[in-house]
Amino acid sequence: TRVRSALDTMAEGLLVIDPKQNIALANSAFSESVGHDADKLVGKPASSLDWSDQAGRSVLPEDFPWTRALDSGKVQRNHFLRLTLPSGERISYNVNCSPVLAAGGKNAGALVSLDDISELEQKEIELQKSKEEAEAANHNKKGATSPQRTRRKRKPSVETTTPTAQTSSVSLSKGTRLTALC
Repeated sequence: TRVRSALDTMAEGLLVIDPKQNIALANSAFSESVGHDADKLVGKPASSLDWSDQAGRSVLPEDFPWTRALDSGKVQRNHFLRLTLPSGERISYNVNCSPVLAAGGKNAGALVSLDDISELEQKEIELQKSKEEAEAANHNKKGATSPQRTRRKRKPSVETTTPTAQTSSVSLSKGTRLTALC
């Protein structure tokens, strides 16, 4: 169909969800990323896929962005969802969801965009790891070069001063002072 062809041109995954939260349409970007034929996804509950939140917990039915969009009639933006595939691979998505309204404002479903942020998330993890390693190395470097506080015997201090332009004076410890005429 023309709608499917248009949705297949999109780089991010797109789902059209019906009012019962079943997948009515999946574009090729989404179906290819999850390894399923788009036609085989149609009719499946969107929540039947293995979704989790950022902490790895299963998502409650009322917390899916499409549930919120359908219930509230309002656009849902920037929700994080992670999908675990049967292979064990995990895909992280930034999810935006918009309700689709029929004539008379009746809820006809939702349009769900799923932007794969897995690579970005991995780069952030690597950056954080590098930052922690740099901080640890910096801490270890400071620890290795910090002066140790130990008590040492005091050596006599020698100080050279010039009280006048013609004499030079040297102070030794214990009150001894040596002055020479220059």
